[in-house]
Amino acid sequence: MAASPASRGFVLLEALVALAVLGLALAVLMPAGIGAVRQLREAEALGRANLAAQSLMAGVGVAEETPLRPGITSGRLGDGTAWRIEVRALPAPSRGNWQPWAVAVVVDDAGGRPLARLESIRLAPR
Repeated sequence: MAASPASRGFVLLEALVALAVLGLALAVLMPAGIGAVRQLREAEALGRANLAAQSLMAGVGVAEETPLRPGITSGRLGDGTAWRIEVRALPAPSRGNWQPWAVAVVVDDAGGRPLARLESIRLAPR
């Protein structure tokens, strides 16, 4: 049994409506997907920055590049991320052979926006 021309036109109209609904759904969902990708990139950047800050903090007072003395040491990682280590002496007790130091490690993105900051107190012989 052959379909009448009117029913064929109705099927075409249904297909056009379905495509329009699909287009609207994609238009609504696309920004959400783009936002999710942006958040994923941000999370990856923060994770890398925290890992870099932990690594730099572990080397303070141990590595020759980051001695435990007052001042600021800075540099850049391979991806353009900037870091700085700030060291300052804290008041020491009158007795004892140890000097406390406040150490802060800051990691900024290439645009100068802070991504990670770690702070610690280190003890070193006087």
